[in-house]
Amino acid sequence: VVCVAPAASSPGKVSLRLALESGMTASEVAYEYLENSRVALLMPSRGSVTGGTVVSVTGSNFREAGLRCRFGTEEVLGGAGAQFVSSTVVACVAPGSMSGVGTVAVEVSVNDGSDFTSDRVEFLYETSATVTSVWPSVGVSGTSDQVVTVVGEHFARSSDLICRFGLNETVRAEYESSSMVTCVAPSRGAGTVSVRVSVNGVDGSSESAWFTYTSVGDIMTVTPSVGPVGGQTVVTVSGITVRDDSPVRCVFGAESVFAEAHGASSVVCVAPA
Repeated sequence: VVCVAPAASSPGKVSLRLALESGMTASEVAYEYLENSRVALLMPSRGSVTGGTVVSVTGSNFREAGLRCRFGTEEVLGGAGAQFVSSTVVACVAPGSMSGVGTVAVEVSVNDGSDFTSDRVEFLYETSATVTSVWPSVGVSGTSDQVVTVVGEHFARSSDLICRFGLNETVRAEYESSSMVTCVAPSRGAGTVSVRVSVNGVDGSSESAWFTYTSVGDIMTVTPSVGPVGGQTVVTVSGITVRDDSPVRCVFGAESVFAEAHGASSVVCVAPA
């Protein structure tokens, strides 16, 4: 048989028996009334349509037994997908969006999906950001004031917008457009690191570009080092690390021009007027 539990005046266990035409059953089972769970806040509150974002759900009256999360109509089961942290926090892994870009309500169940919260706190599914290039792609190690322009797609204005240099160095990014952000490269030692953009402060972009930190002792030799004001002098810059998949530009004062890599440690560019 299926029956709907009536409301109770307070949390706690009660006995459950069946009333048959012949009388009340002798056996009984325990049924527990719980305080209503609530969802108040999601961190982050946005993520990729491909899923995988780990969302911290803050609320009240959560418990480990029977835990599930639901994004729209997609349920995430307890275990790896829905983890109990405390009575006020659970961690839910967002599933891929079945309906593409858009918002869905995130709800929590503590009785194996029989009942869910109804607070309708929204999570935004959006297209994953991608990074195609950074400019400049070479900087000086040990310096903390180098502004880098990151070019890509699907950037969004967000208070959580960041650039990630390497695995775990993050800096706040300034939104310029859906295809461009700027950020200040953090101070690091010499070497090459990946650069990604995160719109929600957690997930990295699906593609990355490369930024090379060169040590001051390795910077640079320029041949020739003088030329006419009319420009058009072919200049070779040596003493840097150049990656084949990372674009490089020469910056003369405030004007930049494209550079062509010659080997792994030099580039050639044409001086502007």
